[in-house]
Amino acid sequence: MTATETYLRLAIKTHAQCRSTLDTLAEVKYPQAATVVRQQNVAYQQQVNNHGDNAIRTRQAHLCR
Repeated sequence: MTATETYLRLAIKTHAQCRSTLDTLAEVKYPQAATVVRQQNVAYQQQVNNHGDNAIRTRQAHLCR
């Protein structure tokens, strides 16, 4: 590998790092607009179990007291 190839590879890596840094600084100075997303649950006869077996055991423990 010659010195010219070594310097060329170093210059290409340096250029890529500089571009990445400038992109980051531009994003910090001019941030993109925030996107607000709302969740919509569309289901026919949807079953939701929030507490599982733990809620049943807790309820039974309170009844046995």
